[in-house]
Parts: sequence; C-alpha cells; structure tokens
Amino acid sequence: MPPAPITAATIVDTLMTEHPATIPVFLRHHAHCVGCPVGSLHTVADACREHGVPLETLLRDLNAAVSR
Repeated sequence: MPPAPITAATIVDTLMTEHPATIPVFLRHHAHCVGCPVGSLHTVADACREHGVPLETLLRDLNAAVSR
C-alpha cells in the first residue's frame, strides 16, 4: 500500500522521522528544517512560507521521494 499523500498540513518533523528520504528534498530546496526546534510544530506550508519555497513544488518533490 502506498504511503498517505503528504499535504500542506503535514508536520515537518513527523514527516522526516517517518520518511527519511524526504530530508534531502528539504535540503535541496534550501529549507533547513532538519533539527529545527520548531519542526514538531511547523507544517510543510509553514516551512514553505519561512523559506520562500513554492508549496506545490515542495509537495510534488516530497511525495515523489516517499513513493520510490
């Protein structure tokens, strides 16, 4: 069964813990969320806002990383 889709409301820290393959995606988009103290509170949408990353682009890349 494929993983549930990653959405704008997905919590960043939970996502990286459950799917380590997403860590390089965040780094590639210059979203330095790894180890961030607010990662357990921030959603993917929050991270995009904080780092100036287009939400649709990051969601596409994160979902691709977990579907491999």
